[in-house]
Amino acid sequence: MAVFRVEKTKDFTIMCNHHLRNTELSLKAKGLLSLMLSLPEDWDYTTKGLAHICKDGVDSITTALKELERHGYLTRQRLRYGNGQLGDIEYTIHTALPQGTEILAGHDGTVTLAGEAGGYGLCVAIEGEAYEGRSLTTKYGHCSQIFVSAGQEVKAGDVIAKVGSTGNSTGPHLHLEVLVDGQY
Repeated sequence: MAVFRVEKTKDFTIMCNHHLRNTELSLKAKGLLSLMLSLPEDWDYTTKGLAHICKDGVDSITTALKELERHGYLTRQRLRYGNGQLGDIEYTIHTALPQGTEILAGHDGTVTLAGEAGGYGLCVAIEGEAYEGRSLTTKYGHCSQIFVSAGQEVKAGDVIAKVGSTGNSTGPHLHLEVLVDGQY
């Protein structure tokens, strides 16, 4: 689930420059994140896949990925195949958004959480129906303000909160999670 949105054309990529202005990040980490954002969705994002198109080796790329993870720009999760064997690494890249940007409900449903939620900071969770009786839950984290309360019914497009930097966060952004039947 990538939450970093960029506009890609044949010749260039438009992206938020928050990571480029962060003086705590090394030039290597800034460059790697910019490169990852410009690659196609189906690219091999393993360290070997990234090293294939960089002069730096796997160790250097691993160091930059750990730095980006430490500063909250991405999270890594090792996936397991159906047979239990360890598989690929999935990256979630987090984006900066202007403080106070309105957050809209992604679907109709009932607010199940509207308040403090540990590392998520101020958070809103909405439960509804996905399709064929399956449940759909969306979580919106790191909000600066919340405009709904638990138990409230909301419609898709309703303003539910504003972007912020509460909880474990390096800057204003929206942490969005989407679960169907409780699964990512």
